[in-house]
Amino acid sequence: MDNTSKLVEIDHVKGVEIDPVREKLVELFLNAEQMIHIPYGMGTKQAERYVFEKMADHLISNGVTVLPCNVGQKIWLIFTPKYPANPNDKGKWFMVQDGVQRIILGARGVSIETWNVGTIPAKEIGKKLFFTEEEAKAALPQPPKEG
Repeated sequence: MDNTSKLVEIDHVKGVEIDPVREKLVELFLNAEQMIHIPYGMGTKQAERYVFEKMADHLISNGVTVLPCNVGQKIWLIFTPKYPANPNDKGKWFMVQDGVQRIILGARGVSIETWNVGTIPAKEIGKKLFFTEEEAKAALPQPPKEG
């Protein structure tokens, strides 16, 4: 067996590959189902929402992380250069399109590494980092009107 071979566990009853991440999620769902007790008198929609919220809380408390975007996804960034090449650009805001190179999950939380700009904390989503051009344009500060 060469080093590039992948060690795979097979469910011999079903004859399918067992994905350990998927199995862990199924286990978490089953454990959550046993913990959730729907209060008497809730309507169907309200009860569904209650169950989903409890499931989400359970998954998050057991280490499940939902990433804010996908690798390769287009993003838009708005910024004002600290040291602009052109002195007339001081204080001006710019928008640039970039892409997600990788998503980093570290001790300081989730960060998004872009192809060109660098690493940006996920907490900047909706402030400096946007997933549509329209959102980024709407967030650009308007220059003061000369008057």
